[in-house]
Amino acid sequence: MPSDLFLQLSSGELVNRQHIRHFSLTPSGQVLLSTGATTFVSRRCMQQIRKEFLK
Repeated sequence: MPSDLFLQLSSGELVNRQHIRHFSLTPSGQVLLSTGATTFVSRRCMQQIRKEFLK
């Protein structure tokens, strides 16, 4: 199911869950991807991301 493969970080950004290497619980919510790129989680999506990574 596609919802199991991708995670929404903001209104305009989806990432493949397998490519997330690290999630930082800073107020800005940084996400490190396997490509070395860093992106940020919007405040609107932060709660869902925390649930996923703090299981």
